[in-house]
Amino acid sequence: MIQTYIGVSCRRLLYLFFFFIGSQVVLGQADITARYWIFFQDKHGCTFDPYSYFSPEALLRRQREGLSLQDSTDFPLNANYLTEVIKSSTNCVGQSRWFNAVVSDLNLEQFEKIRAFPFVIHTARVDQLEVKPCHQKIDEKLESLLVAQTEVLQYPQFADKKLDGSGITIAVFDAGFSGFINNPHLQHLIDNKQIKATFNFVTERNFVFDYHDHGTMVTSCIAGKTDTSPMGCATGAKFLLARTEQTKSESQIEEYNWVRSLEWADQHGADIINSSLGYTHQLYKRNDMTGHSHMMAKAANMAFSKGMLIVNSAGNEGDDWWEIVAGPADSDSILTVGGIDPLNGMHHPQSSYGPNTSGGLKPNVSAFFSAIVTKNGRLIKADGTSFSAPLVAGFAACVWQLHPDWTVQRLFQEIQKSGHLYPYYDYAHGYGVPQASYFTAANKTNEKQFDFTYDKEVDRYYIKLCKPSANMQRDAQVAQSNLFNYVYYHLCDEMGKLLSYHVIMPDEFEGAQLEMSNCDDCIVRVHYKGQTTETTRNQIRLQYNKINAED
Repeated sequence: MIQTYIGVSCRRLLYLFFFFIGSQVVLGQADITARYWIFFQDKHGCTFDPYSYFSPEALLRRQREGLSLQDSTDFPLNANYLTEVIKSSTNCVGQSRWFNAVVSDLNLEQFEKIRAFPFVIHTARVDQLEVKPCHQKIDEKLESLLVAQTEVLQYPQFADKKLDGSGITIAVFDAGFSGFINNPHLQHLIDNKQIKATFNFVTERNFVFDYHDHGTMVTSCIAGKTDTSPMGCATGAKFLLARTEQTKSESQIEEYNWVRSLEWADQHGADIINSSLGYTHQLYKRNDMTGHSHMMAKAANMAFSKGMLIVNSAGNEGDDWWEIVAGPADSDSILTVGGIDPLNGMHHPQSSYGPNTSGGLKPNVSAFFSAIVTKNGRLIKADGTSFSAPLVAGFAACVWQLHPDWTVQRLFQEIQKSGHLYPYYDYAHGYGVPQASYFTAANKTNEKQFDFTYDKEVDRYYIKLCKPSANMQRDAQVAQSNLFNYVYYHLCDEMGKLLSYHVIMPDEFEGAQLEMSNCDDCIVRVHYKGQTTETTRNQIRLQYNKINAED
């Protein structure tokens, strides 16, 4: 009896215990606050004066691009909708005009209430994941690298034409700009009033010159100076500095901060955005890297439609399991920059590969993976595509200064065409390193440099090098750095998707066997010292048959 009584009592006690714990869990869940995107249905009743909202530079950009000044994506949010959400939220973090949305902290009860509002068409949770911060730096001075990081872009040809990014506004999105003030390598930007505006989207204040020095190092690769050499191409540009990145964690609130920063940069007249930021498994899945799926990609595509060029680092996951470009660099509208090794001009193993998961070409172009940057007023060597991107952003500013009437689409295309490999491309180098001579020098010769041979007995295809003329030798010397003394070739289908690509040493060039697969109409492109020749398997066989028939 006692045993039975004790058993029944224990069951009752256990039931009461778990009921109590369960009720506390439910109560706790109701009280837990999470952060959400809340998207509104429309902007009915909103009024908008573009002349009071946009800076003069933003208005000029819209004029250049032929854009309407009454684009509904620029209109403010419906004040009644916004008031209802603010009243029903624990905290309204901010809003996005472009996406007609707010971000708010909500508990379960608030979430259910807001989701039921007739003007709310969609909600999405903003999740946060803690990760260890990672920053690699090498504290050493390398004068030769300092000179080479701009000379590989042929910056002296821009300098000869007095092109330094003047008249162009560049926004830098980063984790902070500590060490920027009183930095001798950036002091000219402050002395000449080249900093137009700053904003910290993490703390909601204007001051950005603390928290982290990554943004300072990045900016020095766009506009820094030393006593002897420029550190970037755009020393005369104006700047907008935005802190979007938290330093202790990767969080999807950073995605929201990045979107807000684009709208802020748009309002303040930015022409170019440099974003040396990348997000992988902390926020996304590999399959999300389609170029248009996540919020950052959508915002980048909208920014492009509004006339802004976004230059983004490809990422440093090339030797990691993720391997491909990080978000937002997967975006179709972003000029994504990969990294090459300054010692040999080849793709750096850590630089992320393309394409994006929709097959879009990434990276678009490349620059040095390692660069000399400024940190606390000193010059150091730092590694990462974080520094490849700003080198190209400064380059782009000089091009736009030279051609202020170009639309952003034209600029994007011409920078790709200026790549030292163009029209060859691959998923490691893109179109190669942009070259100033494309914009400042006469057109290069189109003399034939390659030929192809076919061995019918074994059904194999080979590259044959033509003897270069004096003109071809001169053009190759003018247009190309010694770093690029390789033979590149790829095989792509009729849609432009690469089936394979290869880089071989010149001494292996003569008689090199081509991997042509079984695709008769697939294109093979071969590039060497500024010259590209393309053909197909069918064309090689037809030429072979023609020669043998004549014999």
